Amino acid sequence: MKNIILEQTPISHRGADGMRIVCDAEYFDAYDTLECGQTFRFEKVGDVYEVFSGRYSCTLSTTHGVTCIETCAAEYFKRYFDLERDYSEIVDALSGDCIAGHAAQMAKGIRILNQDAFETLMSFIISANNNIDRIKRIIAAICRELGEGEDGRRAFPTPVAMAGSDVRLYERAGAGYRAAYLKETAAAVAGGAFDVNEAAQLDTPDLIQRLCRLKGVGEKVAHCVALFAYHRTDTFPVDTWMAKQYDRLGYPPATRHHMSKFFTQRYGELSGYAQQYLFHAIRNKEKAQMA
Repeated sequence: MKNIILEQTPISHRGADGMRIVCDAEYFDAYDTLECGQTFRFEKVGDVYEVFSGRYSCTLSTTHGVTCIETCAAEYFKRYFDLERDYSEIVDALSGDCIAGHAAQMAKGIRILNQDAFETLMSFIISANNNIDRIKRIIAAICRELGEGEDGRRAFPTPVAMAGSDVRLYERAGAGYRAAYLKETAAAVAGGAFDVNEAAQLDTPDLIQRLCRLKGVGEKVAHCVALFAYHRTDTFPVDTWMAKQYDRLGYPPATRHHMSKFFTQRYGELSGYAQQYLFHAIRNKEKAQMA
């Protein structure tokens, strides 16, 4: 296995004992990993990202061929950024594919994150029919109101805090019609009707089915939660970008459900990686054409 970690050094991080983790950037790029639509809790200042997950935070930057993490929660972020996995093998496996091969080479700096399940569930309910900048603002506003922390460095709220909040708080944050979904699904988690930890024991079809019973969770959101919180890489979320890609390939018209099945049958356990490579490469290409 190719070891992505080049160096680990104890440091003082924001006045506490921390760690600097230096990684090879070829298969771990800060921009590719954070800006590909799988997470929304980060801020960028200059070349440095500040990343929030659950109640933890780190800084992340990529320069001169290396990616640097600085944090007081080193083990948490090693898992969060999936640093134990060899992504060169994944890119190599997809490189010969006529659909995903070029995208995998273009976007090989992506790593699929291992995110907090409740945070991911709430975030992707907010993401429905929404754009990334607005999603980030809504989540940040909810964290400021309900998360624990100081100086604006807010943790993601607990299920109990979100379930107990007035739905108008979510409306003021900009969640719109999703506000009621947030409160009701948080209540399902807080009350034990949906146990985010037990859900990890389900096989992927059962996990998707169980997620789809929650308010505000359709098939696409369920696939995103399965992929980005439970690392079910045998899923392939189909949104507008992926539907466009399917149509461009010239295949017969299909529902998004059948598009997802088409891609998962093609890529199997690599489906989630292929989806992220395709999504990021297509989105960046279209953004460049519009510039």
